[in-house]
Amino acid sequence: MRVFTDDDLTRIDRTYLGPKGRKIPWTATYRQYGIGFATLALAFGAMVLFGVPINPYTLWAWFFGSIGLSLYIVRRLRADVSLWATFKAAWQEVAVPRDDPAKPTHYDMKICVPIYAAGTPPPETRRQRIAAASRRRKTANVKPKMQPLPEANQKEGAPL
Repeated sequence: MRVFTDDDLTRIDRTYLGPKGRKIPWTATYRQYGIGFATLALAFGAMVLFGVPINPYTLWAWFFGSIGLSLYIVRRLRADVSLWATFKAAWQEVAVPRDDPAKPTHYDMKICVPIYAAGTPPPETRRQRIAAASRRRKTANVKPKMQPLPEANQKEGAPL
């Protein structure tokens, strides 16, 4: 009998543990390595574009800054959602049309204020408030009684 484990996500998202016979002291997926190399390349391109001088201090700042950026990105990813879907959702969140903030927005609000009889103070305790609310409900749901027409107004043969 073969028992299947619940490691489907690990099988899909392969983990590189290091070269044969050796082990890297951390566990990272191929996707995390790809994001790390991409942030290294983009950060170096930004350094060259902005004319940052290349010296040991800026190289260390570039290296640790890009590692921090890649960790920031990787921690916000989920294992079951692809990187493309994440970028697409982020773009849709940024590019969605927004309402004009200068246009006033109107809200309708319903306020229920209990009305007490003249001269009676509002109820003090919870029990008194519940009793007052039930009295209001009883008086609000009273239907008027139907009164029959007087006999003198009824004509013979007329429909009732």
